[in-house]
This record gives sequence, C-alpha cells and structure tokens, in this order.
Amino acid sequence: MSAPFDIFKQQPDGNDYWVEAAQDLETAKARAQVLAEHFPGQYVIIDNATGEKFFIGSGDRKPT
Repeated sequence: MSAPFDIFKQQPDGNDYWVEAAQDLETAKARAQVLAEHFPGQYVIIDNATGEKFFIGSGDRKPT
C-alpha cells in the first residue's frame, strides 16, 4: 500500500523531483519545512486521494 501523500521538490526546469512519502498531511508539511530549511526551494505535497496540492518553501502558495 502506498502512502497517501507524496513530497516533491520543484526543479528549475519546471519538473518535480520525488523526495519521499508521508502517511498524513501534517507529517508531510513538517518534513517539507525541514527540507526547505536545508535545501531551499519550492516543495509540493500531493494528496494522492484527492489530487490536492500544497506548496511549501519560498513563495508559498495556497492549495490548488
């Protein structure tokens, strides 16, 4: 069974690089915050059940 949330780092060329998975949204957000502190950039959390996206990092955006 796959995890319900995936974390991606957005690359300069516009592609997303998969980083890791998480079991819940709060864990995914916390992990993306830590990643952004150590490896600056924009991170995207995708809810695999709904397709909803959450953006963490520089230039935070609202969920889509």
